[in-house]
Amino acid sequence: MPQGPIAAAVAVQPNVDDVNYYAPLNLDANGNLLITGTGAGGAQLVTGASGGLVVVGGASGALVTGVAKSRTLNITTPTVVKNTAGRVGYVNIVVAGSAAGAVYDFAATSGVSAATQIAVLPDTVTGPQVIDFPVTTGIVVVPGTGMTVAVSWI
Repeated sequence: MPQGPIAAAVAVQPNVDDVNYYAPLNLDANGNLLITGTGAGGAQLVTGASGGLVVVGGASGALVTGVAKSRTLNITTPTVVKNTAGRVGYVNIVVAGSAAGAVYDFAATSGVSAATQIAVLPDTVTGPQVIDFPVTTGIVVVPGTGMTVAVSWI
């Protein structure tokens, strides 16, 4: 049976009653595909064209972005993770330390300061810390004393 072209780009999205409906496809400024849900639990995860992850949905339709395109593992000393603009995703504290660490928007390990600090890495916990923050200069991770961390970034 011949079919004509679709009049608009559409996606099937489940709503709160699990009944499908059609809605136009939407892209954010970076070209990531946004899919929205209409009810509680309607959030969906989409891999964007730029390599990021986009979550949209729930009752509020809130947008949360995260990144997982690249990673740097086993950081135990001050490290330049990236020396250009990008985004810090998660910092996973693998081994807790005896002093807090930090993440900076900077491109060298020397010269970091409170003016370029974007996150504190607590010394008393282990596990993922959601940073999800853009950087304009670079990403420098300074683990606390005795701390081992891993970072996801783009």
